[in-house]
Amino acid sequence: MDIIPRPIRGRVNALQLLISNIMYSLSNLMATIIYVVDPQMLFIIASITLLLSTPFIVLIPRIVKLEE
Repeated sequence: MDIIPRPIRGRVNALQLLISNIMYSLSNLMATIIYVVDPQMLFIIASITLLLSTPFIVLIPRIVKLEE
């Protein structure tokens, strides 16, 4: 089910990809800075991020069922 009106879907998609690419570049820059300071910190941050995202991952099947 699409919520975006058909005439502006391309622009919305382009904006989404632009933001995604900018965030990807910034995350690479931040990872480089963190690696220079302490290489193990990258693994600690990745583990914390994974633990914090687990509740959202568990909720995804419930959200899909609600939409059907």
